[in-house]
Parts: sequence; structure tokens; C-alpha cells
Amino acid sequence: MVQEWQYEEKDRPQHSIDEFGRIRMLGEEPVENLVTWVYEEGSYVPVAKIQNAERYTIISDYMGRPVEAYNSYGNVVWQADYDIYDDLRNIKGIRDFIPFHQLGQHDSTKQVYREWLKEKTGKPVGGKVAWEEISPHEIFKLSEDMFDAAGVPQYARDEYYKEFNIYIQCVNKIMERVQRILKAISESKDCLLLKREHHVNVDVGYLLPDDLRYYLENYNSIIFWENSEYSVKIVGIEDFKKANPVIIGEEVPDDISNNWFIIADDNPQFITIDLFKERLGKCYDSFWDRYGVVGEQPIIANSFTELLEQLFKGKGGYYYWLQDNFEYIGDAYDNLS
Repeated sequence: MVQEWQYEEKDRPQHSIDEFGRIRMLGEEPVENLVTWVYEEGSYVPVAKIQNAERYTIISDYMGRPVEAYNSYGNVVWQADYDIYDDLRNIKGIRDFIPFHQLGQHDSTKQVYREWLKEKTGKPVGGKVAWEEISPHEIFKLSEDMFDAAGVPQYARDEYYKEFNIYIQCVNKIMERVQRILKAISESKDCLLLKREHHVNVDVGYLLPDDLRYYLENYNSIIFWENSEYSVKIVGIEDFKKANPVIIGEEVPDDISNNWFIIADDNPQFITIDLFKERLGKCYDSFWDRYGVVGEQPIIANSFTELLEQLFKGKGGYYYWLQDNFEYIGDAYDNLS
């Protein structure tokens, strides 16, 4: 547990030394804006924020980086994801509402580091600029000293770099895989991959898997095996909409389907993708005759890239997940309390 509060320099209480050599504070510190941070036991991952008698629950990703915060009514008050340079993007709410990012590192420490790095190198520092305009060797040597000066222990730095490298490797593998299948689709005479003329920034109010974001930002649509009876169209950002209003004509906020989006549209047949954190990227058979029915909403792919790979592999035959040799993955409603 960590507590923090802020006040003006002029309001800082004075100190004195008494006759026994003890330091005494003359007056009390103003702590009206006290914030209490609760951490996961034995880790640097924050799980809650308490301020002004209000408790906020913090949801983190697999690396321990905060991605969402909910108030006591279950409403999202803060949301963000991260780019490859560890900067926040797609922010909803006040940016500094959650100042802890990598392994509990306070954002103010990062800002001090950037200002110090700019002073040392004479180059502007911020996200991508730091990595492109300053050599990796220069950054390493300077940041090594800076983190020591900031009081971050060696083991924390080592753990940070270890986790960050794992993250980069995972992202690279994901991006290589999705780019490989998109290239194969583009080279097939029976499939149509429509690329955008210009890259677009995508914001749907939810966190997006990296492979799905890449596709939506750079492509309009995919039509698999367009001359087949079982042709499937992958939609672009214009038709990437919440599934409930499209399929059943209304929102259902209390059901898990509230987090599903249309990813394939062959009206009235649909495939949806889940954007809820714990099920991020899972794709479901959401055909009209089974949509939203517990036990009848099979998972047909664990990621967007896997869905593309399976549809391409099927070569326009009967839907792969309805074939006898399809290995059952599970149902969207499994393991729900």
C-alpha cells in the first residue's frame, strides 16, 4: 500500500531540532487530497485507488500495466493502452488518473527521466522521438545512471527489461504472423484483400488486439473465396460495430455479448470478436439462429489472426468450425459465475 498527497511548496511545514537532537515538524502537512494505492500482494501491480472515500478498481494486462479503472458503480472512468514505446494511447478519462505504468513506476519518474535525458543530449525526448533520434547505446548509458539516481533498484530494472523484451518478442511474432497471412490472401486469385489508400487511426472505445488494430488501420475488407457458397467477408472499421444492436436490434449491457463486435458479415450470418480484457480477441460463431444462446456460442478462433488463417486454409469449403474434424475450443459462456 502506498499513500501520496500534494501541496504547494509554501504550505510545507517547517522543521526544527529540539534539545535532544530530534527533528520536529512545526505544524501538520495538509493531506486533504490523500490518495491511497493498493497493490497486489508481493508485486508492483496496483489493484485499487482510494480517494475522497471513493474506491476505484484497477485492471491490468498480463505485464502488470494498468489498462482500465472502474468506480464503485462499475463504470469505466479511465482506460488506455500502450504503444511500442511504452507511451499511453487511446486514453479515456484523465491521463494522470493512473500514474503507475511499468512495474509500478510512477509517471513523474518517467517525466524526470525524459527531462534529464533532453538536458544531457540536447534532443527532444518523448516516445518515438527518443528511440529514433538518440542512439540505443546513448540511451542505455544515460538511462542506467538516471534510474540509479531516481532510486530504482537494479533488480527492478532487470525485471523491467526482461518483461519488456518478452513483450516486444510477443508483439513481433504476432505482427509477423498477421502480415504473413495477409500477404498470402493478397496473392490468392480467389480472395480479395482491399488495402486502404492511407493509414487511419482507430478508436472504438475498447482495447484492441495488436493484430486486429493493424488490420483495421491499414485495410478496408477481406473477402475469402468470393465465388464459393461459403464465402466470408471480414469487415473494415466502417462496419466494425457492436454486435447486439446489429444482430438483435438492441443493447444488452448486462450480458457478456455487450463486448462483442462484428468482424465478419454475411447477413444474416455473423462472426463476432470479443473485446473484453479476459477474452480479448476470441472469435465466435454468431449466426442469427444461435446468437447469445448459452452453450450455443462456440469459440471458433482464439485470435483474429487465427480466424484469418483458418478461413484461408478452408479454401471456400464448408465452415471449418462446423466440420466433424474441428477441435472444440469452448463456448463464449464457459466459466462464467
